[in-house]
Amino acid sequence: MKRIFFLATLIFQVNISFCQLKIIDLDRFNIGDDDMSKISEITKLVNAPSTLMKSNQLSSVYFNEYENTTFNFCENARITFLYVNDKLYHLNITLKYTYDKEKNETAKYRLALETLINGFKEKNYLYSFQPKLSDLSLKRVNQKVDSSYFILNKKGKLKDNGLALLNGTNVYFVKYNSGDPRIIYLSTIIDKTISHPETNSGLNDPVYFKMLEKYQNDNHFVAKAIDDTAKIDYWINIDLSSNKYQDEQKYSTSGTLTIIPQKKEITLIIENGIYKLPVLINGIVSLNFILDLGASDVSISPDVFAVLIRDGSITESDYIGSETYSLADGTTAKSRVFNLKSLKIGEIILKNVRASVSNNIKSPLLLGQSALLKLKSYRIDNFNNKLIIEE
Repeated sequence: MKRIFFLATLIFQVNISFCQLKIIDLDRFNIGDDDMSKISEITKLVNAPSTLMKSNQLSSVYFNEYENTTFNFCENARITFLYVNDKLYHLNITLKYTYDKEKNETAKYRLALETLINGFKEKNYLYSFQPKLSDLSLKRVNQKVDSSYFILNKKGKLKDNGLALLNGTNVYFVKYNSGDPRIIYLSTIIDKTISHPETNSGLNDPVYFKMLEKYQNDNHFVAKAIDDTAKIDYWINIDLSSNKYQDEQKYSTSGTLTIIPQKKEITLIIENGIYKLPVLINGIVSLNFILDLGASDVSISPDVFAVLIRDGSITESDYIGSETYSLADGTTAKSRVFNLKSLKIGEIILKNVRASVSNNIKSPLLLGQSALLKLKSYRIDNFNNKLIIEE
């Protein structure tokens, strides 16, 4: 029994390790060639939802961003794909850690940086290190982090007034094939952030400068602003680029962005001219429901209801009461009303969905408005027989 448990645990851990973007995956992305049609493949690889954004200033610029995800076993990563004219222009991976009064993430920062540097060394058959272009080493970073020069004093005030406390970069070339133009920059920056205690605006913010001017004679105010909000940020960046696209900066700072809703497509089943689709109920049983735009609530049959009760996924606390419904033939019927903890349609999970129990075991399962109204937007593509959902 112990051996079976160990095997199951090992399989689970192996599966988890593959559900993330890793260093070895960087050579999958071809700067200047990959187009936006691959976003769905990337989402499966990263194993996290993304936000697609369009530049309001440059119509050809799009950003596809994954937040609070994992890269190469390093947590709290933000991964951003920049597209220009539908082609992948730049890939950035950012990890941020903080040393301040409330938390000290220095150990996490050191471990993340060491993991990434060693990761590139281990994959040297894919990535060629360029020592002449590099000045980032763990020894140098650890010396800087350990130095009292970077530590806040007892009052929380930074001991140095410079901007960047450390800045280092390692450069790698992709060795996927001869003449590959792709370049990888692994860089780290340690710098300080001081924010206004009331507005939370940074020292470079004009609002903060005006506040300092107003209270320039009030030394207590200035001291409080520094002592209460001073912190050190540890940044790690990985940038995948190409020597053909060195003007990436003008696109990455392209002004305000508009979020584009993500679309999910679910194939509909046609039976006797009626659309059906599979729905997973409370994570227990998956059944085909009729897509009924005219039904006010989700409706299930008594036998399905009994299965959910027997499994324990519906309890007394889920009961709402009863309601009288008008049926398609003009008659009315009174039904029990309850709360379904979840309905999964394709990859989308809807939580706390109002549902009723029909009085006839032969009654069809209906996916009504109590579920559909939880979707941001949806439409039916009759030509391709698909339910298209926007998130």
